[in-house]
Amino acid sequence: MAPIYVGASVAYASSLRPNVMLEEMREIRPTVWLTVPLVLEKIYRKILKTLNEQKGVKKVLINLMKTFAKERLSKRIKAYLGLDRVRYVVSGGAALPE
Repeated sequence: MAPIYVGASVAYASSLRPNVMLEEMREIRPTVWLTVPLVLEKIYRKILKTLNEQKGVKKVLINLMKTFAKERLSKRIKAYLGLDRVRYVVSGGAALPE
């Protein structure tokens, strides 16, 4: 009830499939994200899979960016995920993986 009281929008994921979740996140672009560790882990795996599938020059550039420009890479990943406006991420339900 508190989010509605302060004029915030509330959105729920329609599916736990990573592709559907990412599409919805890009559309919603939340500022506060309430989630569970399973969702964070799925998104993390999707990011790693996408980065590891790159070939040739893109792979070399990604490896260089990992080393020298983590902040810039982080901004691009956040924008790709629709999380570029997120101020807070609240996770509950289980321990976060290390």
